[in-house]
Amino acid sequence: MVFSDTSPENAPVVLVVDGASQGVLAPAMRAVTVSYARIDIKTLGDLLPELVILPLFGDGFDAIEALQRLERLGYRGLVIVRGPNLPNRAIVERELAAIVPLLTVRLTGPIN
Repeated sequence: MVFSDTSPENAPVVLVVDGASQGVLAPAMRAVTVSYARIDIKTLGDLLPELVILPLFGDGFDAIEALQRLERLGYRGLVIVRGPNLPNRAIVERELAAIVPLLTVRLTGPIN
């Protein structure tokens, strides 16, 4: 895990999966970057993230898999999914949110 060293120690934790945070973080947030494989109950319990940022398509996983894992592990916060330009982003966001009703899902982008 990599901790941002520019934010206060008591700042809200943002869990960034596979570096998906380009341009999203505010200075008052503490980013912790993990690989998809490191999303587990211990990581979530240790960090207690207020926000998770992940890519729509990652290396060996997609947002649906990551969202389902987060929900199954008990995360109940906001998840920002970063993706490419899409013809109808709102439809994709609704579909993702419907799969994980216990999470708040927002689809943003693009990732270059």
